[in-house]
Amino acid sequence: MKEKAVITAAITGSIHTPTMSDYLPITPKQIADEAVRACEAGAAVCHVHARNPETGMPVPDLNLMKEIITGIKSRCNMVVCITTGGGFGMTIEQRVAPVDLYKPELASFNAGSINFALFPVIPRFKEWKFEWEKQYLGYTEDFIFPNTFKSMREYCAKFSETGTKPEFEIYDSGMVNNVAFLIQAGYVKKPVYIQFVMGVLGGSPRVPRTCFFSWTMRRSSSGTSSFPSASPAGPSSPSALSRC
Repeated sequence: MKEKAVITAAITGSIHTPTMSDYLPITPKQIADEAVRACEAGAAVCHVHARNPETGMPVPDLNLMKEIITGIKSRCNMVVCITTGGGFGMTIEQRVAPVDLYKPELASFNAGSINFALFPVIPRFKEWKFEWEKQYLGYTEDFIFPNTFKSMREYCAKFSETGTKPEFEIYDSGMVNNVAFLIQAGYVKKPVYIQFVMGVLGGSPRVPRTCFFSWTMRRSSSGTSSFPSASPAGPSSPSALSRC
């Protein structure tokens, strides 16, 4: 019997800006439409962020997130995984608010702090569709994506309270150990669901040996055999962002 695979479609994250692609969905309807299309093509899960429908900038707007969720759920039965990573500059409270309000089946859970650098892509573009894009990307040269043990403990409590399954996002191999600690401390229960996010400057490089090392470390550190999904994303920093 062949193994079954759960495919997650990351409809829009907070990395890409409108100048990078004419096909980036930014309105709630566009995001919902792409999620439904992914479901019809075989995806079981969609990962979504809310964006300003006029400019495409990532925003912590709970009403926009509601439009996205209802737009998807009213048309298909795929699992909607909402972000708690949010966008650059958002507070912890802003990032976790959609989980508290909408109690989704699945939500992203960033498993540690990193230098999350996107500024090297700026020279690739001479003109920008929106003024915010260059500033947003340039901001990351002096940005640390904060996910402290205190905030992770608080996230775990909120996820447990709402019955939401965390999708642990691993940007570097040391974050596997962070997840193991959360399990050992009793903040989260096994089995856990882990994604490896590679190719972000400041995190793990996007090469097979890194993926294999993280995979092996996951089994020995967290004691879980849960499988991360595989879904490629477009170019972000100097290398491309992938999940494997």
